[in-house]
Amino acid sequence: MKLFTIGFTKKSARTFFTTLRESGAQRVVDVRLNNVSRLAGFAKKDDLQFFLREICHMDYVHLPILAPTAEMLDTYKFRRIQKSTRLLGILGMPVGHSLSPLLHNRAFEAAGLDFAYVKLPAPDVKDFMENARAIGFSGFSVTIPHKIAVMPFMSRVTEAAQAAGAVNTVSDDNGEWVGDNTDVHGVEAALRSVGFNARGRKIVILGRGGGAKAAAAALKGAAEIRTVLRDEMPRAGSIPCDLLINATPVGMYPNVEESCLQGSIAADVVFDMVYNPQETALLKTAKAQGKTTVPGMRMLLAQAARQFEIWTKQPAPREIYAAEQ
Repeated sequence: MKLFTIGFTKKSARTFFTTLRESGAQRVVDVRLNNVSRLAGFAKKDDLQFFLREICHMDYVHLPILAPTAEMLDTYKFRRIQKSTRLLGILGMPVGHSLSPLLHNRAFEAAGLDFAYVKLPAPDVKDFMENARAIGFSGFSVTIPHKIAVMPFMSRVTEAAQAAGAVNTVSDDNGEWVGDNTDVHGVEAALRSVGFNARGRKIVILGRGGGAKAAAAALKGAAEIRTVLRDEMPRAGSIPCDLLINATPVGMYPNVEESCLQGSIAADVVFDMVYNPQETALLKTAKAQGKTTVPGMRMLLAQAARQFEIWTKQPAPREIYAAEQ
């Protein structure tokens, strides 16, 4: 049963939840719109959690979905969600910029599948993993900063995830969480779109997180891969190389004027994994210098199509995942 509630007082909440418990309900999932919960008139999540568990003897799960009502209806198709709907989402912090819900939900609708994909802003991986099954999730994407931190919670990981040392896709296999990495496929597809072959080339990667690890795993046969950390980034543009990859969130919406590099760039090809905006400040600078540029949107679409196939066991609808390339 789904309920949308506003304007409860603690007194009316006590009567309401007690009645629910007596009717057989065992769990309350608190979905927060715009990160503000008016559920039951409680100002704090901890107050509501104590009330439900200690007074009403019901389980409580907090699901902080950052979405206005229009987005709940148009992107998440909230009215179509039912008991049989398989829940998926994107786990990270922040996730407000993510285009994945729009992309995946369009694909599920096009394929006639009863799936729903939501944003899951979570600062604590452990807390989310302890509640994911209780909420009803059957899989999820993983983004910054959890691609490495989520790995210990997997029952097993695929060869791609092992090679990358990071997980960006989680699926449920008969009650076991399986960690995969579709970013590797996404990097390969993005570079293939401009005809770049890594064999024998020199590559510079900005960052050392999950995206950087996936890029390194994808660049098979490279003569040299140099990883540049944050304090070295201002000078990274002067390093001669065939390919420079930004695997950091620098330049991501809303900080669209920021760039990892300033001045001349000594690379022939510049690939920015940031996809929102589609043309980042770094790519604008590189294009102005006559470099070949690769937008992060190409990686996003390719890796998302692979995620769709992992979760659904069906071919991805190419008209959705290739629409913006």
